[in-house]
Amino acid sequence: MDEPVRPGSLTESQAEDLKRFAGELVQRRLSAAAIFMLESAIPMNFVLSQGMVFFSPVVKIVFEGRTYDRVRELLEKRETIPYIVDLIEFLDDQQKKRAPGPPSKRPSGPS
Repeated sequence: MDEPVRPGSLTESQAEDLKRFAGELVQRRLSAAAIFMLESAIPMNFVLSQGMVFFSPVVKIVFEGRTYDRVRELLEKRETIPYIVDLIEFLDDQQKKRAPGPPSKRPSGPS
């Protein structure tokens, strides 16, 4: 999977903020939950961004506050959500490729 192409309406700095945010979600193994929430919120992206304002005191304990606020502002733009979803899928795929496979299972007992 190739890295997603940044929408033309986003600056390089904004794209880096979104990549950092997506990376935090992937690192915390929240990829599936985040994608589900984002995909279901596409028609209501402004409402989602306002919900992030409501939850910000709690979420800022886990995520960096400045990045969180920038992502919240960017979610008001409709083209941002598909880009974040693509970033999460890309970074999750990269993480799975780097992760070691499951330990080999040896038969127990006498051979």
